[in-house]
Amino acid sequence: MTLNANGVLAPYNANDFNPDNILTGIYNGAAYIGPVGAPGPTGFNNDLAVLGYQNLGFITDDGAPTLSLPGEGDSNPVRVWQNAQVVRTIRTPNDEPPTFGFTLAETTRAAIEIAMGAQVDADGSYVVDGSAERGHFSFVLDVLTAEGGRRYWAPNAVVTETGETTFTNDGAIAGLPVTVAADFSPAINGNIKVWDTALAGSGTVTPPPPDPDDDVRSAARGHVGPLADDAAKSARGKAAPVKETAKTAAASHRRGKATVEVPEADVANLVKGTKKLVDDLAVV
Repeated sequence: MTLNANGVLAPYNANDFNPDNILTGIYNGAAYIGPVGAPGPTGFNNDLAVLGYQNLGFITDDGAPTLSLPGEGDSNPVRVWQNAQVVRTIRTPNDEPPTFGFTLAETTRAAIEIAMGAQVDADGSYVVDGSAERGHFSFVLDVLTAEGGRRYWAPNAVVTETGETTFTNDGAIAGLPVTVAADFSPAINGNIKVWDTALAGSGTVTPPPPDPDDDVRSAARGHVGPLADDAAKSARGKAAPVKETAKTAAASHRRGKATVEVPEADVANLVKGTKKLVDDLAVV
């Protein structure tokens, strides 16, 4: 909260809160892998198959994708003898990369190769070598919601952990749990690049068009808007007489056009009413 021109505590701006910005349940998405060095997406409009990526298929509901970011690292305070005061804090950044976690539901060549780290032969056979070094690949995860979607691209990803697969006679065989680390990539000068449709075009915030009644509402909440402020100043002899009605003021704010002359009686009534409103607020 802030104090307005009259020293009255003003509430937060209602326009700063928008429930439409809250992402709701995820209803779709997919994970893709491609070779290291494969052209990365440039947004949501890319056909990843054309760029050389393979869709990893269904992901289990109880193994839905997760994204884990590394912690803030370690901090070591430097304390001096005088008053045992901390005069400096040395921070060591975390060297762990961000990781994605998910459980693959389908048994496909791409799913086996990423989960098992093995090359599948034409006859469907593969050799699992737990000591073999895992190769890096390009990874893309799409997450779609009712409000839009996000696309994550990790150009230098690698599998760092796999989980257990349970062979059950009741229902589907449990999928292949996989943890993918997003190592640093010079291609993006970072670990992950994200496209978010909810943020597209939001580099410059465009306020909504003014409402003709905004000044009245603002004054009632402790905000004295430009029209009321000018009127109050006119009443005190500190500004030129107001030349706009609320309607023409709002129109001029929107269009940037010149003001319109109105009868002096209307101006006097506006000034009188606004001054009373400002005086009432000062009492509050």
